[in-house]
Amino acid sequence: MVERTAWLSGDLLLLAGAGSEDDKRKIEGSVAAIGDRPLEVVTQVLAIPNGSGGETRLIAVSRFGRALNGSTPGLTLTLGESDTAISLDATQRMESTAMLREELTKLGPVWRKEALQFLWTAISPSLDRGGTFPLAQLLAEMNQEFRPHLPQLFRSRDDPYAAHVDIVLKLDERAVWVQGWMHDRENATARLTVVAPEGARAELLPGLFRHRRQDIQEMFHDKVGVKGDRHGYMCFAELDGPSHVSHGWVLELETVFADRGERPVPPVENDPMNARERILPCLAFERPGSDELMRQHVHPAMSRIQERLRDAPSLDAVIQFGEPPPSPATSVIVPLYSKLWFLEYQMAQWAQDPELWDTDLIYVLDTPEQAPVLEERAYGLHSIYGVPFRLAVMKGNSGFAGANNAAAQVARTEKLLLMNSDVIPDAPGWLGRMTAFYDATPDIGALGAKLIYEDDSLQHAGIYFEQSAETPPRWDIKHFFKGQHRTLPAANVARRVPAVTGACMMVARDLYEQMGGLSHRYVQGGYEDTDFCLRVTDEGREHWYMPGAELYHLEAQSYPQGLRHHAARYNRWLHTELCGGHIAQVMAQHDG
Repeated sequence: MVERTAWLSGDLLLLAGAGSEDDKRKIEGSVAAIGDRPLEVVTQVLAIPNGSGGETRLIAVSRFGRALNGSTPGLTLTLGESDTAISLDATQRMESTAMLREELTKLGPVWRKEALQFLWTAISPSLDRGGTFPLAQLLAEMNQEFRPHLPQLFRSRDDPYAAHVDIVLKLDERAVWVQGWMHDRENATARLTVVAPEGARAELLPGLFRHRRQDIQEMFHDKVGVKGDRHGYMCFAELDGPSHVSHGWVLELETVFADRGERPVPPVENDPMNARERILPCLAFERPGSDELMRQHVHPAMSRIQERLRDAPSLDAVIQFGEPPPSPATSVIVPLYSKLWFLEYQMAQWAQDPELWDTDLIYVLDTPEQAPVLEERAYGLHSIYGVPFRLAVMKGNSGFAGANNAAAQVARTEKLLLMNSDVIPDAPGWLGRMTAFYDATPDIGALGAKLIYEDDSLQHAGIYFEQSAETPPRWDIKHFFKGQHRTLPAANVARRVPAVTGACMMVARDLYEQMGGLSHRYVQGGYEDTDFCLRVTDEGREHWYMPGAELYHLEAQSYPQGLRHHAARYNRWLHTELCGGHIAQVMAQHDG
């Protein structure tokens, strides 16, 4: 019945043999044990009839309830109600690749396809756990060698239909972003499928976002206005199972006339930050008055990326420079992203302010590839200015929210001051004034400072929200008195405000932790602060603006400008979607 076995992984056993339908049922009813202790096992069996009248070929996969090492003493698999027991620590074993190759070689094309589909169904659930790349590679190798290959898609410009993939961005193990083009003037395409090397599939056609591609239109000599003139496409797509292998993807096309073809796909890119920077500019293709691309494609893709960044390991190392202050009142958290020279600008100011020498000062590096350069620079700056501080290095880039949240976990005080690296105080004493105000104000949520531009005009004196006139309407973030001179009387009165900027925001640490810190859903900084303030408002807290702390803000200097426009467009849409109803309530209650 079972002629040979091979371990596919720690919890998967491959079995093969010959037998009847009754033998198939026995194998499906297998029970496992280690000595006299039962072990959970589920066995799936594929029966392949022999067309010449011989015995049915059986291929089976047993999934055990826990990982085993393949040589566990006393491990047995008893086949159904029979007395046949396989001692798995002594039975003949083959290397799984060789065994699969031998079994699949015996089959004709139709049953090879069936067997590959069976293996995918039986094995793919195990690809969701860690350490399964060799298993994924095994499936990919078998598919490449034995799957039925379709005719080449797009052989010449005379083809009536063609399709191509320019790029596939992996968002997580089960989701991808696909961009490419199609030529199908008769609208005959019935299926467009991207297929992962292991066998996972994602159907693209139902939800494709189509846009014009002048280069493809000219290549096929298509006229504008005829059916199918939108050759370009982009799509968020979900695979029907996990994928780990980047090479060997294909695109399949099938028409209503049952014509089928395939085309190789470029290697899949797996860097979430690169994916984010490639996807956001696609919003330029959104049609006026529509949010189809945003809602159906960009937002699902960004959500997967942000979840992946949120779940990534956080701090890699925390390095102390100088003797830490014995009893600091506030932890100042400053994320550093790319532009490391801001560290020296701030350090030169801290050196002139005695309060900062007694502060838990944390710089958190969100571009860990710069860690060696920054560490060397930090030692030099400490030797010059003497201010004690810590450098927290992230394991990977996790964005503005991730950097602040990670640093908050190692803060040593009960109050946090979140600060951008491009914020420079006007004079010493600002932090003490903010701390005293915070401690003296009941039910305070977040406290913001007066931020000014280099020409002494106001950048921030508190935040309010204003609804746009566009369709559909969006909520815009507005700053009170922005552009007015810093001496404007109305801007020099402490007041309750709907929200404050995260460029310089004080908040109690326990409140910050209670709210789960800043939200990871936004991209690259810009709306995390107002989202946080709105959530804090739900807890009955009030936000305050305090003009007694004045700092210069080189606004938008801490991130590359080219990326901010696309991120801001996405964040503005998301902020309205998530918080629009709450914002309306807050603004209705705000006393101006």
